[in-house]
Amino acid sequence: MKKACPYRPFVMKALPIIGLVAGISVVIYLLSLLRQGSTFFKFWGEASRIPEADAANGLIRSTANLNWTFIAIFAFVIYVYGNEFKKKNYKGLVAALSLYGVHWLYEITNAIIGKASGYALWTVSADSTSFMLLIGVSFELSMMFSIAGLVMSKLLPEDSHMKILGIN
Repeated sequence: MKKACPYRPFVMKALPIIGLVAGISVVIYLLSLLRQGSTFFKFWGEASRIPEADAANGLIRSTANLNWTFIAIFAFVIYVYGNEFKKKNYKGLVAALSLYGVHWLYEITNAIIGKASGYALWTVSADSTSFMLLIGVSFELSMMFSIAGLVMSKLLPEDSHMKILGIN
């Protein structure tokens, strides 16, 4: 007798979410294609910002702005994760990594749109970061999202069955 896949229920519940994210990504990509060569479609903002966006594109993964804040922020994030691991707060760590994963999903989509259309939906200023990972995400922003899910998980009520506005 053939055994049923133990992951099937999880995959079946995840399919609508995956479909929604894929659908939103396709719509955003199609909007980015619509913008090319258009003088009336202003989805990306003002044309006066194009030189700034071009400058940011040139500094992706450049070490020109790298400074000591990079090490201090990274050490702080490692401390936070290590502390939660020591406390065996695995649910909090999963929450943190889940939000971080969603953040990267959107940033990768933004980078793909930027590569396909020439300009991303959002761009990080090269002057405001020590290191640009992708066109829309700086190192500092990435590290903030890496612990934001953990912080938000600490704000949840202890009773997981508690309802707020009728929602678990």
